[in-house]
Amino acid sequence: MSRIGRAVAALLMAVACAVVPAGAATAGAATAVASDDVVACEIRYQTRSFPGGFGGNIEIHNTGTATIYGWTLIFQLLDGVDVVAYRNAEFVTLSGEITANSLPRNSEVAPGRYVSVGFVALGSAAEPPTTFTVNGVTCTVVT
Repeated sequence: MSRIGRAVAALLMAVACAVVPAGAATAGAATAVASDDVVACEIRYQTRSFPGGFGGNIEIHNTGTATIYGWTLIFQLLDGVDVVAYRNAEFVTLSGEITANSLPRNSEVAPGRYVSVGFVALGSAAEPPTTFTVNGVTCTVVT
């Protein structure tokens, strides 16, 4: 196994554990949101570099009053960054734009709860994403 291969494997092991709160891991049928409920989110984005790439961890916090039933997270990475592995979501990449879709086990996120997703990428993490959206809502990014 190459040096980068060992680094990727080690990083995958390090980020393999997902933080999914109790009650947020069950999938359900889509339910309408009451008109007085507020949809809002907060993102915590962290990276850990290794030679030739990096691992990213993203926590999607539901800061609104409406439960999120099924989510799609969209953010932008630098051109040339190649996502090679991911966890707790289905990732699709197109010209640097990353779309992560919930899985049945983590599609419901109640107010005050969060779900964690991660990925391993080859390339530079020098410029972190500044905009994240969940289901079309722009999230607040915190460090």
